[in-house]
Amino acid sequence: MAICVFFSLVPRLENCAAVSEINKDAIRRYMGILFEQWLILQVIYYNRLHKKGWRISSYRDAFGVEVVLVIETSTQRIALAIKSSIKARARMFKGLGRFVRIAKRNVTAYGIYQGEFAQRFERLGLALPYGKFLGEVLVQLE
Repeated sequence: MAICVFFSLVPRLENCAAVSEINKDAIRRYMGILFEQWLILQVIYYNRLHKKGWRISSYRDAFGVEVVLVIETSTQRIALAIKSSIKARARMFKGLGRFVRIAKRNVTAYGIYQGEFAQRFERLGLALPYGKFLGEVLVQLE
């Protein structure tokens, strides 16, 4: 199945590259925020385009446990941590593990990142490249 991309990062990335000498740390943070927002928009637009009727939300508690995106379908709950890194590390997805433990319903957890390979982290779930998530996992949800 083909992936529809509704929002492109390319113009924004070019803008970042043009000012990258000014403050590289600020640009990295900006790129991370852009990537996160882009992926969230892909899920929202896919949900609307295909009239899936999913409930889409996020989670953050007083202890700093954060899940950027929670997708609730009629049969399952998916929790996503989204990172712009090209390397997946377990510490990047700690919030997922905590969320899974406190959730009252069965949760499938994914860490989404910009790398090339899927990686499984014990007690945290699966880290997937964003293309694999959009092209294989998202399209299979009911």
